[in-house]
Parts: sequence; C-alpha cells; structure tokens
Amino acid sequence: MEKDLMKTGDSHILRCAEDLSMKAFVAARCASRQLEAEGASSSSNIDTLEAKITDLEREKVELEKKTPVVERSRNVDLLTEAKDAHDQAKMTRSLIQPPRQPLHHLQRNQDQ
Repeated sequence: MEKDLMKTGDSHILRCAEDLSMKAFVAARCASRQLEAEGASSSSNIDTLEAKITDLEREKVELEKKTPVVERSRNVDLLTEAKDAHDQAKMTRSLIQPPRQPLHHLQRNQDQ
C-alpha cells in the first residue's frame, strides 16, 4: 500500500496525509464531545485525545519535511536516466558513422 502511495506523487501523498490528519482531528473532537455529553469527560481522556492530535500534527510536519528529499531523489534518478540515454545514443552514433579524418589529411591526398 505504501509503495502504491509513493508512486502517486508527492503532492498526492501530502494531500492524503493532510486528509488523514484532518479526519483524526475530527474524530478526536467528536469523541471528546460525546464523552462530555455522556458526563464521563474525564481530563485524562481529553488529554489522551489531544496527545493523539499532537502526534498526528507532528507526523504531518515530518512528512512535509521529507517531501523535498523524495523530489531530489527523483531528480537524481531522472538525471541518471538521461545521462545513460545520452551515452547510449553516443555509442550508437559511433557504431553507425565511421570516424572522421581531420581536414589536413584530405588536403595532402588531393595534392598528390
């Protein structure tokens, strides 16, 4: 599942992380209000929910920090692929075209 998510792109990954963070936040708020409505809203339960919210927000920040690393890694891969393609094209061209002789060799042959 993580590999499939990584293939979708950085902006999509961040959007998914933000969505999950928001859903967790809403779920925590709903649970908090439900506990208050039932009269069992102890401070420890609320503290636990708020700690979960803080953890999710921290995880979101970490994901945002990792995004440039993923982008840089992808750029390095693309650059390597482009260099390999260039080298391969260069090799193919050298196999197809005979090496060129310098012009001064041609002029000597014409003088004789």
